[in-house]
Amino acid sequence: MLNKEKDMSESVMATDKGKDASESARCGRKLPLWLALPLLLVAAGLLAPLIYFTVRANSEACLDGLRAQTECQGLNQHLQRQLDQAQEVLHEKEAEAATC
Repeated sequence: MLNKEKDMSESVMATDKGKDASESARCGRKLPLWLALPLLLVAAGLLAPLIYFTVRANSEACLDGLRAQTECQGLNQHLQRQLDQAQEVLHEKEAEAATC
């Protein structure tokens, strides 16, 4: 029984040594507070406007404006095609009139 207790205490000590080594390794890589605080403030400062503008960009008014712009562009393209056709017909008629 004495050997079992001795073996268990040795394994617990070995485990504790392993924990101590990993904890000390983590402490060596820990970010200093004077650096972590400004980084956290910068991240929060960038995240807040990002959320704000994302919400605004997906608002109903903005989406309505986007739909209206798309509709207007489609109408402009249609009118441009009609104008191009009319100008082409005009050039043909001018060429016919010049030959007369």
